[in-house]
Amino acid sequence: MKKSEKLISRTKIVKSKQLFIDQLKSIPNIQIACEKLSIGRSTFYRWQSEDLDFKKDVEQSIFDGVLVVNDLAESKLVSSIKSGDMRAIEYWLKHHHVNYSTVIKLKHSIDDDELSDIQKQQLSEVLKVLNNDQ
Repeated sequence: MKKSEKLISRTKIVKSKQLFIDQLKSIPNIQIACEKLSIGRSTFYRWQSEDLDFKKDVEQSIFDGVLVVNDLAESKLVSSIKSGDMRAIEYWLKHHHVNYSTVIKLKHSIDDDELSDIQKQQLSEVLKVLNNDQ
């Protein structure tokens, strides 16, 4: 391959990578991006393994694309709520209003004298996990 052909080939790859990254920002799905740009998945994964900057850009583009889809989904949800869709209303209330949530709160006391040292340690670890999830 001639030097000029290699340069054209590299330029084409750089442009294809940028188009791929741009595609992921609007639809964060590798398969769809590959299909739209006629790039094989194996080519995409090779590019990622050979070019760490490309890999980083792909991750950022997917993150950005997910935010775009989330905004779109939330917009559709609000529109459905405005039009009186009860499923949308229930979903919103279940996830955003404390009176409609399905969170279960447990309250129990244990006399520490009844527990072995191992049980106390395990209980402490469970309580830490539960407190972090709330």
